[in-house]
Amino acid sequence: MSYAKKAKVESTSAVSLDRLSSLPPDIKVTILSKLNVLDAIRSTILSRAWRNIWTTSPKIIVSDLYGISDFSEGTTARSKFVTLVDLALLLHNGPLVSFSIRCLRIYHDVFDRWMYMLSRKKPRSITIKFLWGDYYKIPSSIFSVINLEYLHLKRCIIRLPQEFEGFKRLTVLNLKYFSSTDSDINNLISSCHLLNTLRLKYFEGISCLRIQAPALQVLEVKGNFKDFHLNSPNLSSAYISPAKTEEAVNWKNYLKQAFVSLTRIETLVIKRCTIGLPQEFEGFKQLTVLNLKYFSLTDRDIYKLISSCPWLNTLRLKYFEGISCLRIQAQTLQLLEVQGDFEDLHLHAPNLLYLTLGKTEAEQSDAVVGDKKNYLKQAFVSLTSIEELTISGLFLTYLSEGCLLAELPGVFDRLRKICIEKCSWVWTEVLGACSIFRNASKFRELEIRSFYSDEEFWYQPIWDNDQAEIEEPTLHTS
Repeated sequence: MSYAKKAKVESTSAVSLDRLSSLPPDIKVTILSKLNVLDAIRSTILSRAWRNIWTTSPKIIVSDLYGISDFSEGTTARSKFVTLVDLALLLHNGPLVSFSIRCLRIYHDVFDRWMYMLSRKKPRSITIKFLWGDYYKIPSSIFSVINLEYLHLKRCIIRLPQEFEGFKRLTVLNLKYFSSTDSDINNLISSCHLLNTLRLKYFEGISCLRIQAPALQVLEVKGNFKDFHLNSPNLSSAYISPAKTEEAVNWKNYLKQAFVSLTRIETLVIKRCTIGLPQEFEGFKQLTVLNLKYFSLTDRDIYKLISSCPWLNTLRLKYFEGISCLRIQAQTLQLLEVQGDFEDLHLHAPNLLYLTLGKTEAEQSDAVVGDKKNYLKQAFVSLTSIEELTISGLFLTYLSEGCLLAELPGVFDRLRKICIEKCSWVWTEVLGACSIFRNASKFRELEIRSFYSDEEFWYQPIWDNDQAEIEEPTLHTS
């Protein structure tokens, strides 16, 4: 590089550096608040104007996952990180809005000191994530931060001090991989009167979970509990799932009481439970999304639940027990997914756009034998608005056993895509699919997800249980 070019580059760098140094202090603080503490401290080498800016940043973000040194250095890297956090908390000058720490190593021996120093700063937001190791006990000093608005803890033990009076301004509480007791977790929740969002995932020591939060709008619960009581009349979104159990007999009807109080619920996801509607249940008048998985329910209750949701838009029912005749009557329904073992299906959803049908067990059916009706054929009459249809190979096998006649009464003017999942490429499955989309004039896309086997394609008698005949399709390849 020539001297002239080198001088020009140095001059340009000097101008850029001068522009950075001349930025207003509040702009500098905003820039540094986006960085972790280590990078913020490194900004001091830019110029004297940047020297102490990092100490006034409203956010402290620290993590030992990067920037200190390679993990192989062990004790040295840990010691450097401890010093970094100490300096960040000690030298910080000004109001602290947010503190976030994310650690791969264990710092139980210094954690109480950090939390005491942090509590004196009185931040509005605290995030503490230990990624592995034993749970750490939250020191009492944290519970003295009365102006806390956001609290996110991971891998911790929660024991409330006797003098705890609640977080009067807390709106978001997120606990993951934690241990507590019935009384401590229930008192913590009930003492946060402004709590808007609550997430409790993968916890221990809690048998009876009682959630009493009048301002709560978003709830997510996933863990090992035996009993559940919910009193949150303003709840709009709920995800509730006990931990996995080996036997369905362990499922509890823990939401029977809660169903009455959920008058404003809009999104409801429930897994692994027995659901029984109370006599006074009048429906979810604002519910748009209902997702039930691994559940037990009666024919009567599932019909009452669905039909009493006038604005239901999305319905997913997967892996259920106790339902023999599934009746779905939903005027506003646009997306429906059914995956389960049932004997009868009655569907009336004139505005349905996306439909997924699957059976969990392939079995012989007598749905067209004797006085029984071809219920699926009847259901297709109302599917005039359907645009996408997903159907499993097991369900096609079920249809080919005698549940679907050759001609369908419905005309699918909008059907453009069909997806066949878990297809074993038996000819009866293929012909069953052909009978579905033969009336679809705008059908353009076919997606098949196969189960491959060692056997080659082979021909079997078609429609053994029906008198109907279907012409063998002509396959075109390119």
